[in-house]
Amino acid sequence: MKNILSARLSRLHNGEHFGFEEAVLGTLTPSLAGHLNLTAQRGQLRQLHDREAEVYRINQAYRQTKELARLDLFRDKTFNYIKNSVKYYLNTGDNAKKTAAAAVNFVLRPYRLDPVKGYIDNTADMGKFVDDMSVKPYPAHIATLGLT
Repeated sequence: MKNILSARLSRLHNGEHFGFEEAVLGTLTPSLAGHLNLTAQRGQLRQLHDREAEVYRINQAYRQTKELARLDLFRDKTFNYIKNSVKYYLNTGDNAKKTAAAAVNFVLRPYRLDPVKGYIDNTADMGKFVDDMSVKPYPAHIATLGLT
C-alpha cells in the first residue's frame, strides 16, 4: 500500500520541489484528475509550476549579466554605508542621533549579513528591510541620521 504525503504546493520553490511538482503532474494526468475530481487542483499546480519555471529561466538569464552584478554591488555598498553610519552614530555624542541610530539598529540587526548572501536571498531580505524601515517611526529616525 502506498502512502500519500500532504504538502503545501504553493510553498515549493527549490529544485527538489520542482521535481516533485513534475512527478505529481506526470502521475496525475488530466484524465486521472478528471476521474478523481481534481481538475481544478491540477490546473492550479500546473499554473504554479509553469510560473516557477518561468521565474527560474528569468533568474538564470539575469544572473549572467554585468548590469545585474553592478546593481547588486551598488545595493550592497549602500546597505553597508547605512550599517556603518548607524554604528558610527551609536557612538557619537549627539543624543538625538544616538536615539535614532538605536531605533534603526533594532530593525537593521536581522539583516546585517545580507550583503554576503546570494542575489535572490539578498533581494528578498532587502525588500523586507525597506518595508520595515518605511513604517513609523523609522522614517523620522532615518531623516535624523541623514540617510534618506
